[in-house]
Amino acid sequence: DRYDPDHVCNASDTAGRYSYSKQPEVCKWNLQKLAEALDPALPLELAEAILAEEFDAEFGRHYLQK
Repeated sequence: DRYDPDHVCNASDTAGRYSYSKQPEVCKWNLQKLAEALDPALPLELAEAILAEEFDAEFGRHYLQK
């Protein structure tokens, strides 16, 4: 098999949201939703600031280690 970054494993995903190439974006979106759920314990503004400052650098750092 060949690698296709636009491949979607989920047949119900007609928009391609879960394609391999969109995984970082989906991961960040999921963390945003987690931050919203944790708002009573961690102020949303703080969580969003941390996510904005840290996610891309951390993801890139760990991705490059693979």
